[in-house]
Amino acid sequence: MRAFAELTDDSPMMLLEPIHMQLAVTLPMRTTKSIGEIADDVGYRSEATYSRKFKETYGVGPGAVRQAGRGWLIV
Repeated sequence: MRAFAELTDDSPMMLLEPIHMQLAVTLPMRTTKSIGEIADDVGYRSEATYSRKFKETYGVGPGAVRQAGRGWLIV
């Protein structure tokens, strides 16, 4: 891990986070799983961390995206 960080100036998780978020934004609309289950599915250890990162990335939480449904657009 240290060698990876030295080569890339980032951790593997930091490089995978955008990929996780791309998947994470679609799941609240496509599944009936709980937000906690979705967090686990996309690699977050806690629902709170997933929700915080989601809101930082998209400006709203995953619950709001679920309520808005398929009409919610990512700009």
